[in-house]
Amino acid sequence: MEKSNYNYGIGILRIFFCYMVISFHFYGVMNLDNRFYFLRELAVPMFVLISFYFGHRVITSNDREKYKKRGVRLVVPYLFWGIIGYIGLWIVSFFTAIPHASIRDLIMQIAFGSNDRLNAPLWFQWEIIVLTILFILLYKIFKKYTSIVLVVLMVVCYIVQYTNINLYLYTMMPYELYNDIGRFFEVLPLASVGFIIADIKVIDKLENKRWLSVVFLILAIICIIFVERIPTPFITFAYAGVKHLIVATLLFLSFYLIPFEKLPDSITKIIKWLASYTMGIYFIHWMVGKVCDALWMSKFGVQKTLLETFVIFVLCLIICVIIDKIPIKYSSMLVR
Repeated sequence: MEKSNYNYGIGILRIFFCYMVISFHFYGVMNLDNRFYFLRELAVPMFVLISFYFGHRVITSNDREKYKKRGVRLVVPYLFWGIIGYIGLWIVSFFTAIPHASIRDLIMQIAFGSNDRLNAPLWFQWEIIVLTILFILLYKIFKKYTSIVLVVLMVVCYIVQYTNINLYLYTMMPYELYNDIGRFFEVLPLASVGFIIADIKVIDKLENKRWLSVVFLILAIICIIFVERIPTPFITFAYAGVKHLIVATLLFLSFYLIPFEKLPDSITKIIKWLASYTMGIYFIHWMVGKVCDALWMSKFGVQKTLLETFVIFVLCLIICVIIDKIPIKYSSMLVR
């Protein structure tokens, strides 16, 4: 891909929020500023929005071959890293006091992607798979009216969130499914906005007014600074409320429009290279982080430090690069 065709602003967002995911799970300092907590929570909303903005072309293609390729790219790493989580814990249990995972753990991991003992963050991939199927079906039914239908579904989702209906409906379900359904109502609006931005060609309409990127960025920063003033559901699955949607959208638009392609080639090459591995880093950071937690505690007597999060990021990157170099058909798909 030529430099002019690659959006480096989105690459920067992917790198930054990839690290924020690791920080969310493995930086345990208490009494952090609420704005920092919010930035960490913003990682998943940003990745969902980005995924469905760029996925719009496939969803609206009506091309079975493209659907198949998209499905393989989503399902193969989902299954592989779920099974690896089970095998990894099974091996670790032989050398430590950690009990091995049960068959139920493996089944729930594969079925719902969110078993805490194996590779819990794969719930994100589960949601992307389900939403992709849903969006394809909606497009086949409603065609050019799909965006309108998605707006209606967004309203329904926010009613469910702000009335806390999603919390009361699923208390009798297994933990993994309960979380997936609860999060479904939180991420569907974000996926919808990504799709709608592409569908009505918002970027095309704004590209000749790139000064708006500065306005969007300033508004996003203001929202972050005054984040507590934006109403949020009383209890959430981490991503509920309109503030995530507002700030994620503003940041997405501003970084997309800022001409980062004018940076020196040496910098843009690094951005593009790092960004290409962010999904792989996400897939394995939970397993790598758990190992680092144990080693950090045995070595330094503490864990979940800021330095540890950087070590986890670098180790995950190294592992992804190594896997990417393996000359097997699906190796690159597992990490890129």
